Amino acid sequence: MTITGTVRLSTLLTRWREALQVWARDGRLLAAATDALRLGQLPQALVELNARLASGDHSDLPPVELLAADAMAGALGAYARAA
Repeated sequence: MTITGTVRLSTLLTRWREALQVWARDGRLLAAATDALRLGQLPQALVELNARLASGDHSDLPPVELLAADAMAGALGAYARAA
């Protein structure tokens, strides 16, 4: 892991969160969820998540961290609920 990699990840995550906020505000996030999940009606939890994202609250999103390649045993990427 390098400082440059960490800075790039931080920049990428900031831009991604900003994009999520825009999509939540203008309705594209709910429209995409409705289409992708084939929802006939929006669940209240999804509406509430959208409202939090629209306000800039990203606390529902899992943390992202940059790991050294050797820490992932050959995997190209990983997701873990807990480390």
